[in-house]
Amino acid sequence: PEDAVAFIGNGDDYSYCGYWVHNCTFNRGVNNWDMTGEKDKYAGDGSIDVHAIHGFTLSYCRFNNTQKTGLVGSDGTAMQYDITFHHNYYDGCSSRLPLARNSNIHIYNNYYYSCKSTIDARSNSYVFLEGNYFEKSKYPNASDSNPIYSPKAKSYNNYYIDCNGTDNQTIVFNRTETLDGILCSFNGISYANFDINPNLFYYDSFNQSSNVMYLTSPEQAKADCINYAGVLKDGALYGIFK
Repeated sequence: PEDAVAFIGNGDDYSYCGYWVHNCTFNRGVNNWDMTGEKDKYAGDGSIDVHAIHGFTLSYCRFNNTQKTGLVGSDGTAMQYDITFHHNYYDGCSSRLPLARNSNIHIYNNYYYSCKSTIDARSNSYVFLEGNYFEKSKYPNASDSNPIYSPKAKSYNNYYIDCNGTDNQTIVFNRTETLDGILCSFNGISYANFDINPNLFYYDSFNQSSNVMYLTSPEQAKADCINYAGVLKDGALYGIFK
């Protein structure tokens, strides 16, 4: 009835840092005793949820027909920051890929196939999407209608085929373009446009090169996710050490 995997910190205690989930496979859950008022846990709760932590990476994982797949921040007050999702394969998932609150997230080189809903930015979150492949899925969206929450989704070099749905992302044609109105701030540090700040980000966006990150075209990302995402996949570390 609850999450398959969860990392839960303690409010503003910034010692909850450094988590990596890699080469896992998540299948749809079964919950025949859903007693919640919303009646939305018939397939279990989240596949993987994180709350009040920082320094979290989800990589080379596969999600098969999951429902409430991934949650970053379970309420409007806790802060989660420095989150990375890369080379994950979402196949037929329903929602939350992920749903993000009060967080800065880099989402790159993931493959979304036949998903009902993909990235859902809320509550002061700032999501940077690049090099992802969306196929027969809904676009990412920033769903908070109240402007004081100001969720933002920046999109660069993503590929869409046979997609539809609400799309409130800002598409940029230069990786270093900045967005206005980002309210994302943690531990006294503003993460507005963290993705072009080398002091806050692991990727040197100005030189377009990095020794710690494997960034490819969306087409290559799709192939890598199919071949390497999931449990016991040979060659899955290729992307990390290339």
